[in-house]
Amino acid sequence: MKNLLYLIFLIFILTSNPVNVAGKDFFIAALEKRADGIYFSDHKMDADPETFQQLDVFWSKDKNKVFYRWHVVDVADPGSFEAINYQIGKDKYNVYWNSQFSEGIHAIKDADPKTFVLCGPTSVYAYDKERVFYISSETADGQEIKGTDKESFEILRGSYSKDKNNVYYKNEIVESADPDSFKVIQGSVTDFTNYSIDSHYVYCHGKKLDNSDAKTFEIINQYNAKDKNNVYTNNLFECNIMTGADPGSYVDLSRNYKKDKNNVYFGYWGDIIENADPESLELIQDIYSKDKNNVYLMADVIEGADPKTFRYLNYGYSLDANNVFYMDKAIKGADINSFRVVKEKYAADSFANYFQDIVISRNGKTHDIKNKIMHDRLRGRILLETEKNGEAWYVSPDLNKAYYLGLPLDAFAVMRELGLGISETNYNSFKGYAPQKLSGKIILRTEAMGEAYYVNPPDLKMHYLGRPADAFRVMRELGLGISSEDFDNL
Repeated sequence: MKNLLYLIFLIFILTSNPVNVAGKDFFIAALEKRADGIYFSDHKMDADPETFQQLDVFWSKDKNKVFYRWHVVDVADPGSFEAINYQIGKDKYNVYWNSQFSEGIHAIKDADPKTFVLCGPTSVYAYDKERVFYISSETADGQEIKGTDKESFEILRGSYSKDKNNVYYKNEIVESADPDSFKVIQGSVTDFTNYSIDSHYVYCHGKKLDNSDAKTFEIINQYNAKDKNNVYTNNLFECNIMTGADPGSYVDLSRNYKKDKNNVYFGYWGDIIENADPESLELIQDIYSKDKNNVYLMADVIEGADPKTFRYLNYGYSLDANNVFYMDKAIKGADINSFRVVKEKYAADSFANYFQDIVISRNGKTHDIKNKIMHDRLRGRILLETEKNGEAWYVSPDLNKAYYLGLPLDAFAVMRELGLGISETNYNSFKGYAPQKLSGKIILRTEAMGEAYYVNPPDLKMHYLGRPADAFRVMRELGLGISSEDFDNL
């Protein structure tokens, strides 16, 4: 983590403007010398420009004061102060530490500034002539590791250290750990796999795992391990025993699915999937599985899914012999024979387009009109099928077709597709009411970015169709009810 911070600071330094400080050019992140003084991140510093010195990325001083960023460190002595790294500095009296845990600069208790040394430029460990310290953002002011033997002290991996007497995790003694046989078996890069052992026990995040057996212990993957007695789970913060897991038959199927002779488990913590059959379990995808009885999304049953015919498509879509699913929801009315995934979260079949499990448009559904008498009476009208929850149709005033208006986007698309362009001169002459020849038509103002209006046949009033929701509302408000039988006879 600290290496990453140093890299970020280096990028800042190399991309910042040069500042002449005490006769020397510095490339300092967020530091700027202006005519009226010196600024850090646009905060004016109470600094003397003539004697100002930049010591590190965040530390600076003049003849009177020490600064961390733009803040004055009142307790520090500017005459003897020096920066150790971007968070730690010292003077002849104290070693100072800027902790992210609590605001402000703190003196590290009992640290001797004359002999204080970091174990490495980005190390969280330091020592002086008598003590060893653990300095981390998890502590407010840096902590002495109590009782250490400096001569035999050794830094291990994964926040562990040891001396001839004890093993330490961060700044705490690891109870029961044997320093002679103790070793960290994984976790040099991240603490996700922070397991360690000695001759008797297994440890994780500095804690002994109860009833553990070091001799049979093995790491399975980044999150799981086992010995002859238990199966273990491990994340950034803690380790746990998987309750009820049988280590003898335990198998890691993927990063998410695991099983033993008794149960199927999901996730880092090994949540039991209720009633899942381990013998017939099959993996389908990273978070999908099935057994002889059910299909599972993570640890939950997908209701209604047929395990014999179920197959995963992509982007959360799947289907079986009877239904199409998005995640764990069946998409009502979706056609399994023509259904296809278009792109992330979008899909289509022969009849509709989908976003996740929501129908966003129908695919140009039309009805051919054969009854001329009825057509002449209903040209340009909106029809609502009363026996089908008011499904809406637009009867073309010119063509022998009715266009389906199932959703706002359908209504909007139909009106845009069938619109008739008019000039601003004609539009202005209408004064809100169109001439009879435009009855039932959609008109588009070609000189006003295609603003659309529907001309209602009974009164020729023009209704604005600015957005899909407007078009849908107009269609619903002006629609005529019609029975399914009459519509079929149209």
